[in-house]
Amino acid sequence: TIELFKEIELDQPMHKRNIVTSFVEGGHTKYAPLDESKSASLEFHIETVTDDPVYMYIPSDFPREMKLTVKGAAMGTYMANETHRIKKLGDFEEGMGITVNLTIGDELKVYIKDRDLPKQYFYYLDKELFEEVMPRLQDSVCKITEHSATELKGSVNIKDGDTTLFTTIPYDEGWHVKIDGKDAETEKTVDSLLCVKIAPGEHDIE
Repeated sequence: TIELFKEIELDQPMHKRNIVTSFVEGGHTKYAPLDESKSASLEFHIETVTDDPVYMYIPSDFPREMKLTVKGAAMGTYMANETHRIKKLGDFEEGMGITVNLTIGDELKVYIKDRDLPKQYFYYLDKELFEEVMPRLQDSVCKITEHSATELKGSVNIKDGDTTLFTTIPYDEGWHVKIDGKDAETEKTVDSLLCVKIAPGEHDIE
């Protein structure tokens, strides 16, 4: 296993401002304002260990909008609509202290899946390792020749020893794959993406 994203540990416990907590289903903690007339926020402190890009992900099965600031600079919202995702916080120098603040939004509550899980919210991308391993994937990249909203066609040269064609297409039973004109069985990988078994050599993909 090659870990491109490496954890940055909190250098002090999460700080709660005007917050009351309670436990709810699915290993979540509910965070809500103690005084609803005042701002309520969660504050995290980390110290960078390299000068690589820093990322954040806060797990929740019940995302609620929060306002995000990093080192005092506003960075929009988090957990709202399409913003509940891995979020790049920026590029910082090694050894820099970073304060990340999440302020509870208009719904006056947030749920974080943090019980029975390690509190691993912050990571850096190991760029040196990334640049070392990415060329390996380019050796068998699929060359797309035609594409539309519902169809892709292309060719690929699979190296000896490789067995799986991996895509970034979200897995869905509605997708069908043909290899050299023959139906191939699709599979789900990393809990979300479409892949298919394939033999070494040159192949046409549809």
